[in-house]
Amino acid sequence: MIILSLSKFLDMAELWRMQSTSIQSFDPSWYERSGTGRLMSLWRVLRLLPADTVVVFHRNMTLLAALSGSARSLGVFRCHLLLEDFFIDNTNSGREALPLRVARRWARWAVYRLVAATVDVIGVHSRWEEKVLPQRFGQPAGKFRFHPVWIDEKHMARYGPSDVPSPPDRDFILVAGTLRDYRCFLRAILGTNLRATVIVYPWDRGSIDVTLLTTNVRVLGDISWTEYIGYLHACMFVVVPLHVGRPPRSLGHSQALEAMMCGKAVICADTFHVADYMREGAALLYRSEDPGDLREQILRLSRDAALRESLAAEARRLVTTEYTLNRYLLRLIETCRAVAAEGG
Repeated sequence: MIILSLSKFLDMAELWRMQSTSIQSFDPSWYERSGTGRLMSLWRVLRLLPADTVVVFHRNMTLLAALSGSARSLGVFRCHLLLEDFFIDNTNSGREALPLRVARRWARWAVYRLVAATVDVIGVHSRWEEKVLPQRFGQPAGKFRFHPVWIDEKHMARYGPSDVPSPPDRDFILVAGTLRDYRCFLRAILGTNLRATVIVYPWDRGSIDVTLLTTNVRVLGDISWTEYIGYLHACMFVVVPLHVGRPPRSLGHSQALEAMMCGKAVICADTFHVADYMREGAALLYRSEDPGDLREQILRLSRDAALRESLAAEARRLVTTEYTLNRYLLRLIETCRAVAAEGG
């Protein structure tokens, strides 16, 4: 079996060599440099490879995966296709005219439906997606498979407290990310003397209820990643407030795991978005969309330094043992082997 990775985000060669000499990796740089002819270049290469080859696409190549699936159905080549990190994007900038937003949304879903129908397997980051998306796209069970995310410990280590910009203060509560339940969080801390920093994307600004803002709450726009890491190192703990059942995709888990990697305690909503990643003793959970319960957990954690330390220590142990690149790649290789075997 050959595994052909077209993802510049995953350097799989070393682990693959350790696993089996029958698994090979290919440097995708030729593909990235091939310009307008890259689609035909890719297909010409795939025609030369044996039928048990598994081609791994990343989510930024969803359209390419869909077109390749269509080409395979026409007999252009016989390789198996796997789309990793499937991502249903429901966001928009809010600055486009309504007809253009509708057109973009329709085109996006057309690509999603096409890729779901034509590739062999799609990797997702929650068990909820693994169960629900086959029904949503009219596909058989097993088309979508749960692959937990991984956190790059070496990359995070290069951005310690002394390596990133420092915020003007410390020991605040940090909330960041897109499609968060900001209203629930702001109601939870209303009337307390706790300081908070809320980092929002431009399209999320409209979901901030300004009537709930106090002088203790700092709202920042879309800052750089290094600035965000600076705020992460300086905060007292992190809250990941999420809505019940929306959006219908995994969300918030990467932020929570990054915070854990940085040695921060985390409070998360008890939703399907993060359920597969949280463990008892590694994080505090609250009932989603319940500001009273969230307030109780926030006050509990803010008053107990020993609890923050114990949660942070267990959380870091969890991330550095369960959500590593090696574990992620081993799961991905297992799926590739299964795809090749199922294809005969």
